[in-house]
Amino acid sequence: MPPKIVIHRTVKTTFKVNPRNGLLGGISRTFKRERMGEQVGELFDLLAQEMYADKTVFSYKSQFSLINVTNLLNGTSVGYSVMPPSEVTGFNSALVFTFSLVPSPYSNTLPSVGTKFKASSNLDMVTYWSTRKSGKEYLTISIDKATLRRLKLSFNTESEMVYVYNTIGALSKSFVLYNNWYRVNGTHESANAPTINEYTLYSKYYERSLKSMMNDHSMNTWLYCQQFWQQAQNLLTPQFLDIDEFGLFYLLYMIDDIPFSSSSTLFENLYSPVGGIRDYVAQGIKDFNLAMNNEAVDITDNCYAVVHLIESMAYPGGLGIAVDKELAKRRMHQINSAFEFDDDLKTKFYSFMSDTNKAFIALIDRDSRFSSIVKEILL
Repeated sequence: MPPKIVIHRTVKTTFKVNPRNGLLGGISRTFKRERMGEQVGELFDLLAQEMYADKTVFSYKSQFSLINVTNLLNGTSVGYSVMPPSEVTGFNSALVFTFSLVPSPYSNTLPSVGTKFKASSNLDMVTYWSTRKSGKEYLTISIDKATLRRLKLSFNTESEMVYVYNTIGALSKSFVLYNNWYRVNGTHESANAPTINEYTLYSKYYERSLKSMMNDHSMNTWLYCQQFWQQAQNLLTPQFLDIDEFGLFYLLYMIDDIPFSSSSTLFENLYSPVGGIRDYVAQGIKDFNLAMNNEAVDITDNCYAVVHLIESMAYPGGLGIAVDKELAKRRMHQINSAFEFDDDLKTKFYSFMSDTNKAFIALIDRDSRFSSIVKEILL
């Protein structure tokens, strides 16, 4: 039997209206840099897979809301509603999430269960249930202890419980409202489609508030919002990150605006030694060197990013906010022209650019020695 809940923190509103509406304490109090090490994105991904499996929740978009999170390990509960009846929770549960599919969910009085349906699950238990003898009014998903240990998560204090309630509540409501991007087993459709350019994404999302992104835009667009990276990057898993699609955007607009020291798995993958921004820039350096020796070669996105980073050492803003590959070609021609009668300058330049590791550090860290060489060429 689960322990008796001795502490319940009541939240006066639900997430029924929108993802922001149900937050206890608001956006600024919930999403802070010091929370970025708590991988709630990985936790939510498990819940999303269960919801997507039978898609029942998508039929209740307007009334859907998280209403309770219960920690069965220490007997604490947070939410608009008190903990669900014990017969709908799992047998080895640690953390239990209950979602409402009705406009007016139960609140302070524990309801009786009229009927319940157990869904197949990789988690401890997934149960649709109702206070009536038929239908589905609530969804309770139980997470077992082993899963929490694997995700290195614990929610023992009241502030930690409020945080997981707020984040899972906002994520789940957004997911149910905007789910066309989601695919089986947690795979995602990118917002950066071939028909969309970086400047369009920048104009549409970059300066939007976190509140606006949560309420009005699908989760696969949050990567392109500055406030998301500054406050809540742990809400998304590394599966959202396709460096071939995100790399140019990041290097054009975000590299100077995102906290560099972050413990989120999303950021760790962005700067992973393999498959992250380092590989993206390394490919760009190879493409740059190839194009410098053959002006007929097309400018790749990777190459464009490198030219932009070089340009930014001489001119704030680099090549500008709109992608202009003809401008990049002219800059490369200007660099080549500077070398025609100055072999020493060329030697100094390629002492950095011929070594991808050295060039990456010089470009990303704005190496002062390399910067002085670039200014000598471009200014």
